[in-house]
Amino acid sequence: MISANSDESALFLLLFLRTLLLRLCLSRLSFLPATIGQKPLRLLVLFGIFCCQPVFAFALFSPAPDDHLYQRWQALLETPAGQLNTAEKLRLVDEFVNQVTYSPDRIEQGMTDYWLSPDEFFRLGRGDCEDFAIAKFFGLLALGVPEASLKLVYGRLPETGLYHVLLQYQPDSGAEPLLLDNLTLTPTVASKRTDFKPLYSFDRNSVWFMDGWQSKVRSSTPLNTGQWQRVLSQQSAGREWLALR
Repeated sequence: MISANSDESALFLLLFLRTLLLRLCLSRLSFLPATIGQKPLRLLVLFGIFCCQPVFAFALFSPAPDDHLYQRWQALLETPAGQLNTAEKLRLVDEFVNQVTYSPDRIEQGMTDYWLSPDEFFRLGRGDCEDFAIAKFFGLLALGVPEASLKLVYGRLPETGLYHVLLQYQPDSGAEPLLLDNLTLTPTVASKRTDFKPLYSFDRNSVWFMDGWQSKVRSSTPLNTGQWQRVLSQQSAGREWLALR
C-alpha cells in the first residue's frame, strides 16, 4: 500500500516534471522562424502535455508488476482442454481472477476510465470491475469455452447508482445465465442477482441491448469504444503492454 506521504511526493514530482517539460518545450519554440506561427504551436504543445498527464500518473501510481501472479495465470491457461469440464473451468477461472485486489479506476488519481488487458491486469495485480470480467472472458476462451456462450455485461447497481461490468455464461438461449462477478465468491445464477440491472452485453464481435437478462436487439458490429478496441488489439497481437516490460 502506498502511504499518504509517498502519494504526495509522487504527485509533487509529477507536477514538477510536467512544469519542467512545459518550460523546455516553450523555450524551444523561440528558435522557430516567425513565419511558422508560434501561438498555434504553443497551444499544440500545451494540449499534448496535458493529454499525456494521465499516462504519467498511471505509471507513477501503479504498483510494481506481479510476475508471479501473471505466471500462475499463464500456467492455468495451459491446462489441457480435455482435463476440465465446463463447470470446472468456470469455477477455476472465477476463483483465480477474484483473488486479485480490487481497485477502483484511476479516476481517484485524476485519470479517466482505463480498461486493462489480461496481461496488464495480472502484472499490475489489481483492477476495476471491467478488468476482472475481461480477464475471465479471455481466460475461458483460452480454455476452450465457446464464445457464443460468453458475454460481458454492462449494467447498473441500483442501490449505489454505480455502473458495473461482469461476465455472463449461458450455454444456450433457454438456460438461465450464470454470472461470474468480482462481487460474489462463486458463479451465481442471474435470478439471484436482484442487485444488478443489465443494460447491454457484448463480445468481440457484437453488442446486445438487454431487457432483463434477455438479449433483445443485436448489433452485428463490435463495441466501438477506444478502451475495448485497445484490449482487442493487444489480445489479437499477443503483445504485452510496453510499459510493463
